[in-house]
Amino acid sequence: MAQAPKDSPSKKELLWVLPISTLRPLPTQPIIPYMAREIVEAEEKYHWGSDRVIGKPHAIFQYTVRGEGRLDYRGKTHRLTPGTAFFVHNTDPDLSYYNVPHGKEDWEILWCNVTPGEALAADLIERNGPIYNMSPDSWFIDQLRQHLASDRDFLQQTLAESLRLMAGLLIELADCSAEFSPRAASGQMIQAFREFVHAQIGKPVSVSNAADHLKVSREHLTRTCQEQLQISPGAYINDVKMRQATAMLRNPQNSIKQVAHRLGYGHASHFSRVFRRLVGVSPREYRNAPSRHPIAPLHG
Repeated sequence: MAQAPKDSPSKKELLWVLPISTLRPLPTQPIIPYMAREIVEAEEKYHWGSDRVIGKPHAIFQYTVRGEGRLDYRGKTHRLTPGTAFFVHNTDPDLSYYNVPHGKEDWEILWCNVTPGEALAADLIERNGPIYNMSPDSWFIDQLRQHLASDRDFLQQTLAESLRLMAGLLIELADCSAEFSPRAASGQMIQAFREFVHAQIGKPVSVSNAADHLKVSREHLTRTCQEQLQISPGAYINDVKMRQATAMLRNPQNSIKQVAHRLGYGHASHFSRVFRRLVGVSPREYRNAPSRHPIAPLHG
């Protein structure tokens, strides 16, 4: 993002960053050549995309302070609400971002460019996607605020200061990606699935109602379970129930019918069939000699 397009008369504070080091820059050293604070008024039309590339290829970091925008990227629309940032490169043909049509609030953003940054942005997108959730108190956002509040047109930095600023941005992105990456999100979903299964142990839990509870498709839940736990969600549900069943059967005061009922089986015969299939013996045989039929460690 080098300049606001002509149909975007936003208010912009642009700060050029000039290296003053007497040392030669590192050959592939990414730097931040300028940063800006921009306010797009609610009634204005603001749109930017790869069709409006200005200057050399570079990466764009943009953070929403208040208001709301949109990022269209590779067929998906992302809401740019306060605390949301994106990191993309300006030549990506699938890139488009804009303010919310007929929005009720001005869209305030902080942004900077990174050059050379095209390869860096492409790699981070492949790893994490384009969107990051970042605290307004984070180090890099605080640096942008401080520099832009100086009322200067130029910021002179040594090579060390330039490297520190760039490293700060990468560290913030790495911290956010560790928390919000697709893999981390999958891990959180599986943890929620496991908690749901244990909480519903006394009911007839199914893969479908677990998926409904998690607001994901049955197919997505199945695929993620296989990736994270190396077991299907249906097998995990049965695994948990059978482990609980063996613990209950060791207590002679619990009848097989009671165990079946407490684990959500409508009929003891159904429970017995499932138990024999998974454990290898009937519930009665297990009760008579539990030490002869140890249960393998629970999957996951």
